[in-house]
Amino acid sequence: MKNLKLVLILLSVAITNLCYPQCGWVCTYPYPTINDLYSIAYVNNNSAVAVGRLGTLLLTTNGGVNWINKLPCSKDTLVQAQFTDEYTGYAGGTESSILSKGIIYKTTDQGNNWSRIVAAENFDIKCIFFQNLNSGFAGGKGTYANLLKSTNAGINWTIIPNSMNIIIESIYFSNNSTGYIFGSFGDSAKIYKTTNSGSNWISLISMSYAKFYAMHFLNEITGFVSGRAGYNTSLLLKTTNSGENWNYIYNQNYMYSLFFTTINTGFACGYHFVSKTTNGGNNWISINNPNINKCVNFKDTNNGFTVGYDGAILKTTDEGQSWIQNSQIPNPGYIHKIQFTNRDTGFAFSENNILRTYDKGNSWQIIYQINYPPLKDLYAVNSDTVYV
Repeated sequence: MKNLKLVLILLSVAITNLCYPQCGWVCTYPYPTINDLYSIAYVNNNSAVAVGRLGTLLLTTNGGVNWINKLPCSKDTLVQAQFTDEYTGYAGGTESSILSKGIIYKTTDQGNNWSRIVAAENFDIKCIFFQNLNSGFAGGKGTYANLLKSTNAGINWTIIPNSMNIIIESIYFSNNSTGYIFGSFGDSAKIYKTTNSGSNWISLISMSYAKFYAMHFLNEITGFVSGRAGYNTSLLLKTTNSGENWNYIYNQNYMYSLFFTTINTGFACGYHFVSKTTNGGNNWISINNPNINKCVNFKDTNNGFTVGYDGAILKTTDEGQSWIQNSQIPNPGYIHKIQFTNRDTGFAFSENNILRTYDKGNSWQIIYQINYPPLKDLYAVNSDTVYV
């Protein structure tokens, strides 16, 4: 095998970005996206959808091996995805414009095609939840109200007047009638509950100098809420009587997402960690990883994903004992130049990395790294000799 020659020469060149989202372009490095991911939802045993910034709606149909962005021409930021059955799913978020619009995307064919629905004008959607095939809610921050409801499978949305003076950040229904909402008002965090499908909401918790991050219910009586108390103390609350009382569970990490696969086994994720409990949330064991993880979701007791910042995707197939990176990390930084030596082989460089592709740019690998001096230019004589 021939060795690649690298010669360092100080030159200068203007900066361009390899992966800035444009209609008709596909991000090939880092694969599958450089955009932050906020939510992931399973479609079936092999398919899942991950959503995030700037029109990022990724679909995999082979367990995470390959991902396709289904909204390459959108700049809507999507914050949550949910499937109500194997075919029908939703993704909620906000149009990136001066006057924000609450946007719902809907699919009825397992995520292959999506229709865009404007749920409300002047509304910033931060969460969605469908309690059945027809009825669903969207929460966030609006000019006149912070809660929307659909009764016809997301086609139309109406403002729900209520007395909750909060920015709604999470919605979860444990059955068709009973649901929970948490949100924030200034430095206060609050939890509300409904027992009549959202017609009325009663206050359960109000905490000063606090913020909630995630909520998950195992069944109709047992649920968890994670967050922080004060400015540097992690918070994990548990109820075993449908939210009437909440007990504090000691925890060292800020948990941005929660998901339980059984009454005892659950998972949480956050800043550089994924945690697991096997005793109903009383104790947690953390596995460190390089990602800022924003969402964790499991298909069954063995198989799960986490997604996070910079397009990070992790996958487990062994009940969370180990996690495999399903995306390319680290991010190589701003790409200064790309040069192909033939139709298949090309090179690119940033200040500290040189990348190479052998497949027409469909995939890239970092082949050389340098801390100092920063790289300024690249010239490839052929596929074996490159000057930088």
